[in-house]
Amino acid sequence: MIIKKITLTAWVFTLLLFFQANTAEASESVKIHGNGVEKVLTLDRATLEATAGKERHVYTHTNNFPSDKTEYAEGIPLENVLKLAGYKPEATLIKVTASDGYSRTFTCQELLNDPRYSFNGSSQARVPALIQLKGSAKSFNDLADKELMLILGQRVKGEQTSPWMVKYLADIEVTTEKITSWEAVTFTTGLNEQKQEVLELGHKNYDLVKIYYTTDESEPTINSKIYNVSASYYQPQLNVPLPIKAGLKVKAIAVGAGHSNSEVALWNAGEKAVQFNDLAGFEWAQDAIKALGAKGIISGIAEGEFAPQQNLTRAMFVTMLGREMAKDSQVSNSASTFSDIEAGSWYEQHVNWAVSKGIVYGYQDGTFKPHTPLTVEEMVAMVVRASGEEQQALNAEQNLIAAFAKETRISTWARPYIAYAQHRGLLEQGHLVKANEQGFFINGTQNANRAEAAVTLKLLFKL
Repeated sequence: MIIKKITLTAWVFTLLLFFQANTAEASESVKIHGNGVEKVLTLDRATLEATAGKERHVYTHTNNFPSDKTEYAEGIPLENVLKLAGYKPEATLIKVTASDGYSRTFTCQELLNDPRYSFNGSSQARVPALIQLKGSAKSFNDLADKELMLILGQRVKGEQTSPWMVKYLADIEVTTEKITSWEAVTFTTGLNEQKQEVLELGHKNYDLVKIYYTTDESEPTINSKIYNVSASYYQPQLNVPLPIKAGLKVKAIAVGAGHSNSEVALWNAGEKAVQFNDLAGFEWAQDAIKALGAKGIISGIAEGEFAPQQNLTRAMFVTMLGREMAKDSQVSNSASTFSDIEAGSWYEQHVNWAVSKGIVYGYQDGTFKPHTPLTVEEMVAMVVRASGEEQQALNAEQNLIAAFAKETRISTWARPYIAYAQHRGLLEQGHLVKANEQGFFINGTQNANRAEAAVTLKLLFKL
């Protein structure tokens, strides 16, 4: 984390003013605290007004209508104030709260380090996050005292930063919590008033994120088109669903304060939009791969490549399950309790969801081992648990289990799961399960591959 240096003279002057100002009752003040700073510090307006390092900048911002505005502001850069409280390099999150309880949480990266600008016509100037003391909508000649407010610039022109500017600033909490990712964008099809089929882009935190999308197969960024240009409580009619045409492919991400960007979600207009060129020899799985690909449940590893023979990992499979089953669930944004789950990773929240639902478990040493290959029987057990019928499987009738009696490649613990899954029609026949006059056969202890995962999920989801 980069914090600008403040000269020794300025430091001494600032500290003297701080102690003087705190001998009187403050009419406005902001408290800085949390495990991301060395000490608790309360600064009143008088102290802030006298603090060295005041700056003036022009800020452009956009609200949720959307409408562009300009603010001429004078105040103290946030990083200078944090320095006074002993800002720690390991700090990760900053929660900014108003006296009325309104709050916004930011990552330190996006608030202090990401380049933010003021846009004036074709020119742009970099501006810091500022604790504003004075302001004007006209010019610096008209500056007047304003309520303490966090004001910041835009990363791109038109970025809707107005909801991020906290007025009546009263509290700044700096922490070292793990940074998590926003959940993926969801897709819903329907008909508009003209009876045309359209695609709606959604998110469980619809009014806290902006959904950026592309339709040209490029990766979406904050420079891409915005879907929810208005919040749902302002002018939702501005958020126009996308007409569905043959070959439409949509990629979308959720971007918002306080979390890393979501993983890219993919939607294709029917199976023809999914083109994988490496499915030769996997004809038995092609329909499943295309069906799940069209719904964004699975994706390729590169353009035109699905890698059907690649080992299925624990992280891959819980993510595939979660993309379909956790759409309407309250998935925890808290950091994972597993020591080897990377904070903000594309699979972290899906792991949290799957563990909370009892679909999968970690290991006794506190790890999850997300990149460990999943065996066929482990995959089947997870599918049975996801179906909500684990207890029925564990109580499977003996005749169901006996159907696999000749098969030696199944672990003892997994036999009820595999027998019940076969009974419920959750196992692909011909490749995954083979039959002859002696019974059914499946290699449960071998590593499952991505193609086998696709056919199994197609059966589970009844696609």
